Amino acid sequence: MDLDDTIDAVQRQYPRIWHAAHRRHPPRGLGGDRPSEREHTVLAHLRIAPTPMGELANHLNIAASTLSEVTHALEARGLVHRHRDPADRRRIAVALTEAGHTVVRDTSPLDTDRLREALASLDPTARATVVEGLTLLAEALR
Repeated sequence: MDLDDTIDAVQRQYPRIWHAAHRRHPPRGLGGDRPSEREHTVLAHLRIAPTPMGELANHLNIAASTLSEVTHALEARGLVHRHRDPADRRRIAVALTEAGHTVVRDTSPLDTDRLREALASLDPTARATVVEGLTLLAEALR
């Protein structure tokens, strides 16, 4: 398969995965206290890794003051914590707490039960191949 065929295949399969696993109704957060769209965006980005506030604000194309307000609200709910970046003590990094990881998982647009059912139908080798392929693509897109 040449590169153009591979691109075409990814562009065809991604929407099929999205539509097949997409939640059919809005997810619920902690006690029905769903994160706002902006809060969810911040939480989802932090699922990858703790991130310095300035880098996150730049990546999300929002003002540092806006990100500070959002992270303050999330911190008050126990979903994130801020700390000095060990690599550069002048920078403040923000990370998910265990509760934050739970909210991101539970409010994912992909339905956990549908994913569980689909992945359970595959043998362990095929499941590992799925994860490896998605990981390779995600890393290449970075």
